Amino acid sequence: MVRVFIAIDMPEEIRAKMNEVQDRLRSCAAKMTFVEPSNTHMTLKFIGEVDLGTLEHIRASFAALRFDPFPVEISGVSLNPPKRPRIVWAEGEDAGCGARIQDEIDEMFSVYGIGKESRPFRPHVTLARIKKYDPSLRSAVSEIEKISFGTFCVDRIRLKESQLTPDGPVYTTIDEVRG
Repeated sequence: MVRVFIAIDMPEEIRAKMNEVQDRLRSCAAKMTFVEPSNTHMTLKFIGEVDLGTLEHIRASFAALRFDPFPVEISGVSLNPPKRPRIVWAEGEDAGCGARIQDEIDEMFSVYGIGKESRPFRPHVTLARIKKYDPSLRSAVSEIEKISFGTFCVDRIRLKESQLTPDGPVYTTIDEVRG
C-alpha cells in the first residue's frame, strides 16, 4: 500500500517566508508540530492508501490532467477551525482555479472508488498542527494575520507519496503534470 496525494509545492521564496512566520509562532505557549518548510504545499486531493494496481490507474489518469498555469497569492495567517483550532495555516487566493482542478481530479478518480471531496476547496498551506492550544497562540497569530508571503504561478501539479516516520512525513514526487 502507498499513501498518496496531489499537491502544489510552494516555491523557495515563499517557503523562506513561511519559515520566518513559524519562528515567530514558536514564541507562544501552545504546543505545535511545525511543517518542515521543504514539505509546504497546497493539497488539491488527499487520496490516502492505495494498492499498487490502483496507483498505476491513478498515475495514468493523473498524466491526462490538463490545466492552464494560474497565479496563487499566499497571504494571511489564521487558525482553523476558528473556535477550536487544530491547524495554523497560510491562506491562498487562486480565483477558483484550484477548485476547478479538484473537481476534475474528483471526477477522474471516482471510477477507482476514490471518494469526492465533501467540503468546498479552500486554498491554504498548513504551517503547524496544534497539539495543545494556548490563548497566546491567538495573540501571536493576530500579529501576523495580514502578512503576505507572495504570489507565484502554478505551472505544475504533483502526485506525491507520503511516508509517515517518527521524525515526520517524507514526501516524494511520483509524477508531475505541467500546465
